[in-house]
Amino acid sequence: MDLKKIFTEIFGETAGGNDAIRVFYAPGRVNIIGEHTDYNGGLVLPCAINMGTYALIRLRDDASVADNGEPRFASTNSVPNAWEIYPRGIVHHMQRALSRRADSPCLATDAHHGFEGTCGNLHVSPAFGFEGTCGNLHVPPAFGFEGMRGNPHVFPAHFDMLFSGNIPNGSGLSSSASIEMATAVALNETFALGFEMLELVKIARESENEFCGVNCGIMDMFAIGTGKRGFATLLNCADMQFEYVPMRLGDFQLIILDTKKRRSLNESRYNERRAECEAGHPARMRHVKTENERVVAAANALRAGDVAALGRLLVESHNSLRDDFEVSCFELDALVEAAIKNPSCVGARMTGAGFGGCAIALVERAKVAQFSAAVTEEYEKSVGYAPDIYPTESADGAGAVNSL
Repeated sequence: MDLKKIFTEIFGETAGGNDAIRVFYAPGRVNIIGEHTDYNGGLVLPCAINMGTYALIRLRDDASVADNGEPRFASTNSVPNAWEIYPRGIVHHMQRALSRRADSPCLATDAHHGFEGTCGNLHVSPAFGFEGTCGNLHVPPAFGFEGMRGNPHVFPAHFDMLFSGNIPNGSGLSSSASIEMATAVALNETFALGFEMLELVKIARESENEFCGVNCGIMDMFAIGTGKRGFATLLNCADMQFEYVPMRLGDFQLIILDTKKRRSLNESRYNERRAECEAGHPARMRHVKTENERVVAAANALRAGDVAALGRLLVESHNSLRDDFEVSCFELDALVEAAIKNPSCVGARMTGAGFGGCAIALVERAKVAQFSAAVTEEYEKSVGYAPDIYPTESADGAGAVNSL
């Protein structure tokens, strides 16, 4: 797929040709273990994966574009228009971060997360989003950038972006955080904003929480922003201390098992579970405590190359998520059961928020094809349709791409 050609077909040619188009990429992530612990200030062990999102960006001369100076977004993927909330949220929250960094006096945001009034000498209309619903948040249709160009602390809005990714939407592999981090690194580099990666991670989490209405933790953005090929990231979400842990899997490979049951975090019981943790729900907190212990044990198993021990911890994690945290579902349980009954698999569990999405399994590399066929047959008998199965590898984090 020639993404630069598609970009110019959508947004038109410019004098600079393809050289004026810059390309960035952010991977997805899979969480090996440590589920629903991040927003509880606990431990997680994710890795970036070799599936992700490309973001192409080009500045433009607004004199030739009748769009009121707003950024324009497009995607090669057949997804609902609501995906635009992710890049638009990043633009909004990067503007906020720039204003904070410059110590500009700023009025509080309104219920739609816009600035009503003055921020330094920047006036941004209170309607700062796109029409649609994200959970209980209604974001109005206008995306105002009035007065941006004269302000030294804000980047201009006259740019176009094209997104193209291969992460299944709603699969639990952080397609939304991948879009957010691709947008963040693209804007940061294109406009020379000077944010460090950890700052971009925090901006993306803030956007997901406030603009999109999902009370997630920081794990997804952190794993995507700081990923390192060949390693998982052991992250303490309470203080952002982290360590790269070598993924010594020997003859085994991490396999993603997609139930193809889609869910959106703001439509699932994700926020409900977080509220229960904040209220000290006994079973929920039992899961958090034991899951933190499993993360430490899993990191030790990876360091030692003890794949069997890691597999057992995955199964324990799934059981806890199913029984104590109650975020599994029939499809996830059926897929995990089909995986762990196969002799080439040493362990499996649901991954991500739950209520659908994906599971992961540790499978003998030489037997992945046979495993995939057997699990597909078992799952189809139980659920009525086949899963998608993706062998995966760890990958580097978000950044610029020199060539496509």
